[in-house]
Amino acid sequence: GGGSLAAGGGGMALGGLVLGGITLVPTLLFSGFRLAKGEKALTDALEYQSKVDITINEIVNEEEFQLKLQKRICDLGCLVEELDSKAYDILDWLSSRSFERERDTNRFKRLALLIKALVEIMNTPVLNGHGKINRETKILLVKYSNFQG
Repeated sequence: GGGSLAAGGGGMALGGLVLGGITLVPTLLFSGFRLAKGEKALTDALEYQSKVDITINEIVNEEEFQLKLQKRICDLGCLVEELDSKAYDILDWLSSRSFERERDTNRFKRLALLIKALVEIMNTPVLNGHGKINRETKILLVKYSNFQG
């Protein structure tokens, strides 16, 4: 404490203040340390939240892509079934009769065009080299959607 006030010391008051300061300084340092740790934890949490948001966005985008891909595959499947059915109808008709050139030539041509369309669709990959939906499949859907052969 520094002795009595009369002797030029700090007395009990200064001693108490110094002692209080000695216990206060570590408390303030610890509080500052905890505050810094809290700020770091908050920064880490915000960075983690940002990463989670990015991942969620990627998942949503992937789900949307999967739905578009599924629709394209279904649309192509329906088109193939439709063209295939038309081809089989012509084959059934042709196989049930004896061949007559004037009557059957146009049916053979239609059958050939239907088979060509089916081959073109079957040879076109649904995904391009970058893993995206191949634009050519959309062109084929438009090209052959009302195809009579």
